[in-house]
Amino acid sequence: MKRYFNILLSVLIVSSTVIMTTACGSDTTDGESANAGSKTTIEFLNQKRESIDVLTKIVDQYNKSQDKVIVKLNSPAEATTVISSRAASGDLPEVFTDWPMQANYGQYVDSGLLEDLTNEPYMDTVNETALEISTRPDGKIYTAPLALNTYGIFYSVEDFEELNITIPTTYDELILVCEKLQAAGKTPFMFPDKDSWTVEQEFMFNTGVWDKNFLDTYRGCKEGYITLIEDDGIQQTASRMLDLRNRFGQKDSLGTSYDDAISNFATGKSSMFMQGIWALDPIKQANPEFEFNVFAVPGNTADETRVEIGVDLAFDVSKDSKNKEAALEFVRYMMTPETAKLYSETIQVPTAIEGGNAELTAIAPLVKYVEEGKSFPQLMGLHTTDIATNEPAVCQQLIVSQDIDEFKTSMNDLWANTEK
Repeated sequence: MKRYFNILLSVLIVSSTVIMTTACGSDTTDGESANAGSKTTIEFLNQKRESIDVLTKIVDQYNKSQDKVIVKLNSPAEATTVISSRAASGDLPEVFTDWPMQANYGQYVDSGLLEDLTNEPYMDTVNETALEISTRPDGKIYTAPLALNTYGIFYSVEDFEELNITIPTTYDELILVCEKLQAAGKTPFMFPDKDSWTVEQEFMFNTGVWDKNFLDTYRGCKEGYITLIEDDGIQQTASRMLDLRNRFGQKDSLGTSYDDAISNFATGKSSMFMQGIWALDPIKQANPEFEFNVFAVPGNTADETRVEIGVDLAFDVSKDSKNKEAALEFVRYMMTPETAKLYSETIQVPTAIEGGNAELTAIAPLVKYVEEGKSFPQLMGLHTTDIATNEPAVCQQLIVSQDIDEFKTSMNDLWANTEK
């Protein structure tokens, strides 16, 4: 999953007419039959392009499984813009996909646009971290989290076997692995620092691995009673990010894009690549013959190692829909273990639903931590639109300037002065 940047509603309203035209002309699937006129029709708008094929299959199955409702799947280009524009004009679809970590989700909730799903029966089967991510300050949940993503370190099986390297279980062991690879003439890490979003994600995810109190810290900074300038956690993460690059990364990380890094790793120019599971297929496509695996970013101790969890796909229901009951019933179908497993198997991602995971061999070491509850929610869940817009550049500037004090000051200014 590449980062989904937030778009202010005030900007979107200007182009709403054009966008709506685009939406109406997009591909849909509805499974309509000759007697479709007697059925209730609901729109399901999908913002996640990578999921179109599997969602088309699921919607077709649902339409054939009952004779009361027709679900029309709509996957327009620039779907996030379309949703924001339709929210501003009071024309939300009955159901749409969403990401509860994003600022737009909070805006829709605060505007009273979404149905409260807190007491839906399927919530009892949802991963605790996914529930935490999805819960709003009022203690309620307005989205149904289905799929998850996580983050780790991909590595070359050939390089590790050649040097008889054991998977590191602590950060100190990771440094020893880097030193062993470097001594053998290999580049331990490939960093895609040309793309600011990758630097920000590395910072957010590793902060959660190495600092157990990070959520309280950043929440406290937003509320004005904690300063990041004096925080040990941000100091530790920033120091390690620079140390890994300066000692064990390629020469020009700021000239290396995300796509370049994937190609370089897949063709043996580095032994490791720290990235989210969304990089799995791109790595395979870059070199189908390349044998690689993944392990969790090691914690300060083995017992402290845990993986971040982001909600990669969730479903919102429009509160004011005339067909709300039909929409709620469809989401209940989407949140069953059977549907979750089909999605998991097709997309090869873990799901938030108990019993909903397919066999995910390629990322099994990460899924193990998720299933054992050794996970934490993304820092992104605390983002405002202002933070989401400006934090990537602040994180990238750390790599440019190599100045940790400047970075801490910039991060503190961003978080302490954002809208609450």
